[in-house]
Amino acid sequence: HQLPHTIRDDMPIFAHFKLPKRKLESHFDRFGNPDTQQALVICGRQDEITPLHLSEEMASAIPGARLHVIEGCGHLTSLEKPEEVNQEMKSWFISL
Repeated sequence: HQLPHTIRDDMPIFAHFKLPKRKLESHFDRFGNPDTQQALVICGRQDEITPLHLSEEMASAIPGARLHVIEGCGHLTSLEKPEEVNQEMKSWFISL
């Protein structure tokens, strides 16, 4: 999917990624029971492509999801702050 050059704060997350306008929960059947699945959402606080409120929306739509916000980081978290991303992923995997 190609991302737009600008993101409007009033658009739902699904519009940004050209997903059907249905609830995120409708996609869970592909991945199993959402009550037993784990999810880690990592984002940069200064991300202008996917603003923080959209990552918060995504994490809140997934039961039990963990949200990690990286300070001083934009959209390319794994390139901008690889050590912090790796540490958070390691911590998350250990917690499973």
